[in-house]
Amino acid sequence: MAFWKRPSDTNEEAVSVPSQSKSEIIAGESRVNSIEEDLLRRFGRIRSALSPGTIIQGKLSFDSPVRIDGRLTGDIFSSQTLLIGQTGLVEADIEAETVVVLGKLAGTIKAKVRIEILPGAEVEAVLISPVLVIHEGALVQGRCQMGAKKTEKKAEGREVKRLI
Repeated sequence: MAFWKRPSDTNEEAVSVPSQSKSEIIAGESRVNSIEEDLLRRFGRIRSALSPGTIIQGKLSFDSPVRIDGRLTGDIFSSQTLLIGQTGLVEADIEAETVVVLGKLAGTIKAKVRIEILPGAEVEAVLISPVLVIHEGALVQGRCQMGAKKTEKKAEGREVKRLI
C-alpha cells in the first residue's frame, strides 16, 4: 500500500496557507507535549526501537512496550504496546496487544486490546481489534473489524465469545 500523495508529491498546484502565528506554534507544541505526557501516564516508559533516520526492512519481535520513530518495512510482533511516533513511517503487518499511531502507517494491524489513532496520524490499513479509537485530526482509510468475531462452543457445552 502506498501513502496518500500530497500536492507537493504530484504535479498538482499546492494551496497557499497563511503562516502560523507564534501563539499557534506554541499551542501546537503544547498539544504534542500533552500527548506525550498522556502516553507516558497510560503506558509507562516506552523504549525506542528505531530513532528518526533509521531504516529497517524485515521482521521485528518485542516483548516490552516499543516506540518506532524511524522507517520500517516488514512485519512486527509485540506482546505489549507498539507506538508509532510522529516521525514514524511503517509499512507492515502488525500483531500486538495495543497499537498507538502518531505517524504514518500502511498495512494490517491486529491488536488484542486496542488500536488508537491520534491527531496528525495517517493510516491506510486493515484494522482488527476489539476497541478502535480514532481521534479528530487523524486520517484513516481502510477497513476495520471490531468486537467479538464469533461464538464458539467449548467442550463443556458453554458458549464463549472469541475475540480476534
